[in-house]
Amino acid sequence: MLSKKLKVVFIADMDLSKISGDVIRTIAFANELKNNGLDVTILSNQPTANKLAMKLQNINLIFTNVKYGGGSILNILKRTWALIRKASQLDNDHVFIIETSLLGGYFALTRFPKYILDMHGIYFREIDYNSIPRYIPKGLYKRYNKFLEKQGVIKADKVITVSNSMFNYITNNFGVSKNKVEIIPNGYFDDMINKISKKNIKQEKGMITFVGNLAKWANVDKIIRAAKKLENEKVEFFIVGDGVYRKKYEKLLNEYEIKNVIFTGRIPIEEAYTMIVQSEIMLSPFPEKLYARVACPIKVLEYMAFGKAMVIDEVDDMSRFLKEKNAAIICDPNRDDEFVDKILLLLNNQELKREIGKNALSLSKEFSWKNQGVKLACILEDF
Repeated sequence: MLSKKLKVVFIADMDLSKISGDVIRTIAFANELKNNGLDVTILSNQPTANKLAMKLQNINLIFTNVKYGGGSILNILKRTWALIRKASQLDNDHVFIIETSLLGGYFALTRFPKYILDMHGIYFREIDYNSIPRYIPKGLYKRYNKFLEKQGVIKADKVITVSNSMFNYITNNFGVSKNKVEIIPNGYFDDMINKISKKNIKQEKGMITFVGNLAKWANVDKIIRAAKKLENEKVEFFIVGDGVYRKKYEKLLNEYEIKNVIFTGRIPIEEAYTMIVQSEIMLSPFPEKLYARVACPIKVLEYMAFGKAMVIDEVDDMSRFLKEKNAAIICDPNRDDEFVDKILLLLNNQELKREIGKNALSLSKEFSWKNQGVKLACILEDF
């Protein structure tokens, strides 16, 4: 039985008004801990919009006086210091959960007394794909961020990771004890999925969809190249989401002069779920890089929960798990031709499409946010 006196504070340097994997995980955990009877607070910086991206279950909200400003170095430092200062003013009887390893690194440097680190990814390796000011040497900036992440992990009293690969990386490379690290993968919102599933939405033949952040590492250009090769087929590709690389992807679309790709922009999660149901095939291309290998893509779990046929690159733990269970069509991340061939395979084989979709749905049951929240609540009870 969980102690209802336990007070938990999530410390999150993110824009809570915009959907992202980090925001989803943070709010999902907060809501589920509240549902498990805990007193839950989210401490974050001022969001860029007045409305939050997702509903909160009577969660206490504390905002600093600094507005979230994206990737500006000065803004990052202002936001971080504001969070550290505000967190230091709270009572010591709170359990602090710091969201993301970079933020954990800053807290570690201030000798923040006790915290759990929820590690979503290994961010220093993403810098090769991020835009940083020209006056900052990229190599130096990567080393600085790696140092921060390592400090955040080492100084944490408990570390939560999203995959076995991430567990192995930080225990082997950051010198942290395996006993201090727990694995809680990402999840999906089962109540929302059940609500959408009951609407009896019809599947649209030839509708192929990707959902996610349009960063450079998202490999959306791979989808556009596939669409070019399939422009004579009766298919239409939908790119659901937004991000810093959207304009570059749209420019590539114009260069290829194809009309079978539609960018929806950022839409509410309910609408994104509806589009997943409507789609015949879901896509998840990923580069063979460290940050992708250690990831646990939320979109893949959502695809699974709707029982959708998927074409995904074999990069992370989940792709290998689905391959083993015949629950997705898996591709070599370095072969565009195979990606196209596997899409065609599903389009032309309805029996295979139904079989892998059914297998994916069966495997999805353990990955709901409700289940992941119970795992976190049990860890907190022993903390």
